[in-house]
Order: sequence, then C-alpha cells, then structure tokens
Amino acid sequence: MRSSASGYWSRYISPEGPARLWVRPSWSGDAGLRHLLIVALPMILSALSASVNLFFDRLFLAHFDRNAHLPASMSAGTVWWTSQTLVMGIVTYVGTFVAQYHGAKQPHRIGASVWQGIYMSILGGAIAIAMIPFAGPFFRFTGHAGNLPALEAEYFGVLCLGAVFLHVNGALSSFYTGRGKVNLVMVISFIIAGANIGLNKWLIFNPPSWAPFIQPGLVGAAWGTILSMALGTVIFTACVLTPQNRREFGTLSAWRFRPDLFRRLLHYGMPQGFQFIIDMSAFSIFILAVGRVSQEALTATTIAMNINMLLFIPMVGMAQALSVLVGQFVGAERVDLAERITCVGFLVCFLYMVVVSASYVLIPGIYIDMFRDKTTVDASFAAVESMARVFLIFVAVYSLFDAFALSYSGSIKGAGDTRFVLKLSVFNSLLVMIIPIIVAVKMGAPATVLWGFITLFIIIMGTGMMLRYRSGFWKSMKVIETEPPLSLDEPPNDAAMATG
Repeated sequence: MRSSASGYWSRYISPEGPARLWVRPSWSGDAGLRHLLIVALPMILSALSASVNLFFDRLFLAHFDRNAHLPASMSAGTVWWTSQTLVMGIVTYVGTFVAQYHGAKQPHRIGASVWQGIYMSILGGAIAIAMIPFAGPFFRFTGHAGNLPALEAEYFGVLCLGAVFLHVNGALSSFYTGRGKVNLVMVISFIIAGANIGLNKWLIFNPPSWAPFIQPGLVGAAWGTILSMALGTVIFTACVLTPQNRREFGTLSAWRFRPDLFRRLLHYGMPQGFQFIIDMSAFSIFILAVGRVSQEALTATTIAMNINMLLFIPMVGMAQALSVLVGQFVGAERVDLAERITCVGFLVCFLYMVVVSASYVLIPGIYIDMFRDKTTVDASFAAVESMARVFLIFVAVYSLFDAFALSYSGSIKGAGDTRFVLKLSVFNSLLVMIIPIIVAVKMGAPATVLWGFITLFIIIMGTGMMLRYRSGFWKSMKVIETEPPLSLDEPPNDAAMATG
C-alpha cells in the first residue's frame, strides 16, 4: 500500500527531484542575500516608482473629484491595463531570454531578442488604438450610474494612444534587467515617475490653454501618464543604442525580424500574457461588479486597492529579480543556485508582507486619511471610510498568500514554466472569480462577498505556485536554443559587421 501511494504521488514530482522550500540564508556568496538584494533593490525601487505614479494620480483625482473622477480612474484604468496585459506579458518575457542568454554567455543573441520585443510592442500599440471606438459602448454596457461611463471611455481612449510607449519601455528595459544591470532602469523609472507626478498635477488641475484637447481631471491624468512614458522611451532608446552596446550585443545590427526567435518568444511569452490577461480580466470584473453595488463601494475599493498597490508593488520587483536570477542560473546550468535564491527571496517577501498586513489591520486610518478632503465637510466619506477599513482586512489576509504567488511564480517562470501558471490562472479565475462574482451580483450580494472571492483567488494562486515549484519540473526547462548561430548568413553583432 505504501509503495502504491508513492507511485501515485510520484507523477507530481519531477524526475529531477523536488525543489527545496527552505535553506538557511547566508549573506555572501552566489545566491546569498547580498546577491539577491544587489539585483532586487533597484527593481523594487523601480516597481515602487510605478506604484507611486498611480498612487499620486488617484490622490490628485481624489482631491479633484472623489465622487466621479476617482472611481472612474480605477474602473477604466483597470480595464485598460487588462487590455494591454497580453502584449505586456509577451514583451516583458524578453527579459527571460536575455537572462538565459546572459547566463549561457551568448551576448550576441541578446540584441535580436530585444528587437523581437520591440516589434511585438509596435503591434500592441496599433491594436490599442484600434480599440478606442469600442470604449464608449463597452462602458455603457457596465451599467455604472451617472456620468461614470462617459468619463471611463474618455480616460481609456487617451491611454490607448500611448500604449506603444508602455510596451517599448518593457522591451528596452529587459535588455538591462535580464542581465541584472538594473541601476539604470531604476534611475529611468524614477525620472518617469517624477515627470508623471509633475505633469499630472499640472494637467489635472490647470491644463494649458494652448492644448484644448487636454481637459482637467481624468483626461489630464491620462495625458500626463502617456507623456511621461514617451519620455522614458526616448531615454531607454538612447541608452540601449550606445556604441558599446551595439558592439557587444548587436543592439543595432540585430534589428531584423527573426521568425524563429519571434516564434519562441510567442511560445513562452504568450502563456504569461494570457495569464496576465485572465488574471486582470477577473480583477476587472471584480471592480466593475463592485461599481454596480454602489458608487461608495467602488470609491472605498479604489482607496483600499490604491493603498495596497503602493505597498504591494515593491514585491513585484522582488519577483522580477527572482525571475532574472533563476533564468541566469538555469542558463548557466546551476539549478542548485536557482533553488537557493528562490528560498531566500521567498523569506524576504513573506516577512515584508507580514509587516504590511499588520499595518492594514492596526493603523488603517493613517492610509485612508490621505484621501480625505480636509477643506470641506463630506458626510458621505464616513460610509466610504467604514467600508475601506473592512476591505483592508481582506487585503491583509490575501497579502500573505501573495508572497507565495509572487516568489514561486517568479522563479518557475524564470526557468520557462509559463504554461502551468496559465492553466492554474484559467481554472482559478473562472471557478473562483468570474463565475461566482457574476452570480453574486445578479443575486444582489454586498461588496464584502465580492472581496471574499478575490481573497480566495489569491490564496489558491499562492498555494498552487508553491506546490508547482516544490514539484521540481521547472529544473529541466530552458527557453533558449542550444545551437550557437541565430542565422548562418549574418554576423552576430556590430563588431563582426565592422570587421567582416
């Protein structure tokens, strides 16, 4: 009987053996805490700059119009991010290709990988512009009250105009993050964040008369966002095309479209993109459903999510760092170090989430008061504040499981295990989020029931990612090819072109 059980469960463990969930962390050496922090801290700060962007956008909008423009920014912004996540998932997976080529000491392939991401970015930008005419009918279909659908469609449409900059920045930044050279990405991220905050404060409250298409409020916020992303594209392009990068990595000579490499990017990146879009679709349905419960519930949800985003997104940087380091170690055929860095990364992420979750429960007022307009007396804010405090308790619970989801998914995706993540996401989104939320809204359920579903969703995702990592199947995966040449009839980089 014992042998039979062992045979049954062996189907869920890789022949390479199960991965470790715990190692005693060390400060120095390969895959030590110091090694992780050198890569992770700039990525954490870069992710923090993005969350600061969104936080201040919505903080400014809360003081401009908390009852309409603020909730519209949350619902329309979420739908816009959802519409971009398929392309974003493919483009950002360029970083895994760069990481594994870097680990395998094949720098001449890196430039070509980045260019395939750029071509995908241009396609994604064109698709985003094509969606603009459909925004109005879609948001009217949501059934939101008052002028919310019109505001949502307007905000969505302006953001679509600048989607190409979002994606190109993702491809160009992968050139650095995949090699663990993240300080420059951090600096550019802060430049984008600073420009976005300054532009949004200007364009939300006092747009220039010489640009009549920029209206105060949501439209101004959207223009501030895309102009700051465009600035980032200019800076990234100048950095990637320096003479040294052209010589070493072929960042200019490798501009040609390479069907073989592009197909591999789609093969591994599309599951990540579909996972992103499914997760965000479920989240969008959650936000739109809360908006149908009441506008106060949507405002309270916007406040709670904005607070969570500010403190949660830095750990997205940790997950990105784990993905890069695991990709490098897998490319170098050092799976033992990939295991070790994952264990260290999870420990850091979990301890951080424990502290953050405790603050949501013990001192929620410090966060919520930032959205209070102290210059006027608004009786409706009392109901919003009461709901936001309850919603932050849900956030505190699921944040602990987010540590599992972020750490272990970052690790296995860095090795190339994107299809499992997609399968788990489809199953979880449909059965735990989308179908239950639609049924609950039709039955008139309160917003707390909807928050219960999103909490259960993240608990299942975190547990599933941990079990998949533990299975060890990711140990035998790679996304890069084994044959040296990308193309037999072309030189690998600019230096070869110059001397050939």
